[in-house]
Amino acid sequence: MKICSIILILILSAMLWGLRYENLPPRPFRIVPADMDNDGDLDLVIGHIWTPDTEYGGKISFFTNDGYGHFSFVDSLDFYSSQKYLDVGYGFPDGFPRIITTLNDNDYGDTGIALISYYPEEIWEIEDFIAIDTQYYLRIDVCYEENVIKAIGFASQSGGHFGVVHVENGSLADLYSVDLDGSLQGVVCTDLSGDGVDELIALGSPIRIFSLADLENPIILDTVLGDHCLASDLDDDGDMDIVLCALTIYGEVTYYIEQTDSMTFETAYQESPDNAFLAEYIGDFDQDNELELVGYASIYQQISDFNFDWMDSFLPPSGYHANNYADLDGNGYNDLMFVGMGEDRGWLEILYDWGGFDFRDDPYISSVDDFTDPVEAMPLHVFPNPGMENLLIRFNTPGESGYSVSVYNIRGQRVLHTRGQSQRGENTIRLDLKDLATGIYLVDLHAGNATTRKKISITK
Repeated sequence: MKICSIILILILSAMLWGLRYENLPPRPFRIVPADMDNDGDLDLVIGHIWTPDTEYGGKISFFTNDGYGHFSFVDSLDFYSSQKYLDVGYGFPDGFPRIITTLNDNDYGDTGIALISYYPEEIWEIEDFIAIDTQYYLRIDVCYEENVIKAIGFASQSGGHFGVVHVENGSLADLYSVDLDGSLQGVVCTDLSGDGVDELIALGSPIRIFSLADLENPIILDTVLGDHCLASDLDDDGDMDIVLCALTIYGEVTYYIEQTDSMTFETAYQESPDNAFLAEYIGDFDQDNELELVGYASIYQQISDFNFDWMDSFLPPSGYHANNYADLDGNGYNDLMFVGMGEDRGWLEILYDWGGFDFRDDPYISSVDDFTDPVEAMPLHVFPNPGMENLLIRFNTPGESGYSVSVYNIRGQRVLHTRGQSQRGENTIRLDLKDLATGIYLVDLHAGNATTRKKISITK
């Protein structure tokens, strides 16, 4: 029975997956959901890494959200360096967020951190840059104080170079940089002390926790190591605890670190390589008042304070891994973002949660081959309008492409959806409306690199 259940889960998981982006040059590496145009919904900022057949080393691209999880390509910015590690920061004086990214070599002749602005008028500008004396790519994270950027922490991808760039009045200010003993894998900013100011966790062996007010005296967790770090109140005692994950020569190890007193930590539980996995995110994804851990292709559910057990698995195409999560379609549930990378191309996959791990892979993102052509408008004919039980949708496409049709009610809830493959020339789709009540609806059609919307009414 257990074997049959596992096989069924794998089959259903495989059915959920559908390729959304194809042939994206360069390869997407980092996805950051952020409200770049200040319209109240989350857009996508994507960092891309170098591929052998591209003139530039990397790229940052921007996709705007229409409020329902439909994304349209807007613009991109080329770099000679791969944009592997970037973030989006808030709290700047003009109210607009900034892209915070690492730049290497040819951009400024140095390795360092840059602030990049992007406004709705499609204006890119590198506002500030600070050079950092390291030959390695940097991993960065943003530290906040009461929702305003306090500093940008960085660590070299290999070696023991660590530091903090302070941010004052929206600009990069003084730099604190030092070489530490031991390896450093990255940095994570999170408020462990509960005082409204993020601490900075330097990942590696050993783990170091830095106060931004006292960078000379870190708290050292010398019994554990980590490549990934998540913070949450695991035992509901009001203090932030830590989940540390590491990939060792013996396999994956997970540590659950309890904050027993004010900024005092001890290992509460440890997963062996047979049970551990590299968790990427932690949160109450299904809103059942219990936490879940999401990794590359699995979900683990909390069964006690410091103990998680396998709950579900995804079956992504080879090379995909979890990259980020956010409520992209505004339904109150977090959607999962995955990236996959081939030798010279990359793909992006988003699983939309319709409620409590009910994931659907509807093709919301427009297919873009070269990141140069914005989404086009497409004539859409629907009849009869008003309709009663059936609706015919007619549209033309210049060639074969995938399409999706979604119907939304006036509250923004999607009530009908279908997808398929269009042919060159005229295409006709029949929708069954008999289960929809009398009212006004919006029909969204996405086909290839084109999108359109039409208002319809249903009378019964």
